[in-house]
Amino acid sequence: MTMMFDTPDDIAFVRACSRKGALSLELKGMKKRGQTAYSIVKEVYGFRGTRTSVLEDITEFVEAWLRLRKLPPEDYEFATKATQVQVEYLKELGKFNQPHFEAIIADGEADGHITHKQRQNMSDLFYVSIVRQNAGNR
Repeated sequence: MTMMFDTPDDIAFVRACSRKGALSLELKGMKKRGQTAYSIVKEVYGFRGTRTSVLEDITEFVEAWLRLRKLPPEDYEFATKATQVQVEYLKELGKFNQPHFEAIIADGEADGHITHKQRQNMSDLFYVSIVRQNAGNR
């Protein structure tokens, strides 16, 4: 089965995967001319820290995005709508960040308003959206 990667979202996903692979190879000793994969990943995605921690961050980013790509459409749609509601609420409060978002959806799971799987999907979607927003169109 051949997969087509022809939308901007698909292309951004493939770029993230290739940057993760390049950084992994760089950590294993492979060298190239020009800008390092480490500096590119830090610049594009805004990750900070050592090469190892940046590799962990880009790996989590790619894995979260991959989990979202595998969701059935109805689960993805629910996560998108529910996440959007929480994002708007956090923006109104001036608390738009990952820890506040995670606290809200943890309360939603504890209250029984969302399932654990829905919470994970929302968390992945929020994380991927924030990283992509920080990355811009680079």
